[in-house]
Amino acid sequence: MTDSTGPARPTAPRGLPAPPPAGTTALPQGTYRGSLVLVTGGGTGLGKAVASEFARLGADVIIVSRRAAHLEPALEELARASRDGGTVTAAVCDIRDPDRIAEVFDAAEAAHGRAPDVLVNNAAANFPVPAEDMSPNAWRTVVDITLNGTFYMTREFGRRNLAAGTPGSVIAVGASYAWTGGPGFAHSAAAKAGVKNLVETLAVEWGPYGIQVNGLVPGLMPHEDMTGDIRANLERGGPGVGTGGGADHDAR
Repeated sequence: MTDSTGPARPTAPRGLPAPPPAGTTALPQGTYRGSLVLVTGGGTGLGKAVASEFARLGADVIIVSRRAAHLEPALEELARASRDGGTVTAAVCDIRDPDRIAEVFDAAEAAHGRAPDVLVNNAAANFPVPAEDMSPNAWRTVVDITLNGTFYMTREFGRRNLAAGTPGSVIAVGASYAWTGGPGFAHSAAAKAGVKNLVETLAVEWGPYGIQVNGLVPGLMPHEDMTGDIRANLERGGPGVGTGGGADHDAR
């Protein structure tokens, strides 16, 4: 039997819980403690930001770049971000060179006793040019870095983890114009379409062996290291114009 006032009303707030405090991160410190992460194009821009977050989460991080000048300041910044005893090292590596890639993996195994268990394929090349004005060398350079380099890195990662029987994870940074096309960026759009297919292929081929292969399309990531030509395109056309909505992450 109830009184005339009816059932008691709940006192707890209804609906969604209150948002977390500003600055709260999705993953707690230590999430990647014990992991060895290799990030290509890790000296600037998006690659450096990815490496910094892995370092904050406790991973041992290796960044590679074609240009040594980008590595020293990045190392200092990543060392400040590193937590839980994780280490941060760097290597100069042109990902178009399979022999140099093998040397980087050899050095990682010598230092850590195993191959990296996470590979972030961030390095790429890109600049705007009308297709009819594109030189064969321009086409070759962008495709060689963005598609071939991504394959060479991924192949070395897969070879070593497959031989060791160890699981691993590959993340390839993509661009939305792999689906839509990218006027003014035919070389990069074609290369990124190849990366997309490579991800889909290897996810099936290596999945049964515990190696995950995924693509990530974060969209345009403006940063202080963005090249002048891409910055000028953005200023002319507004956000999202000039990169097909893809990430700006050239492998400098």
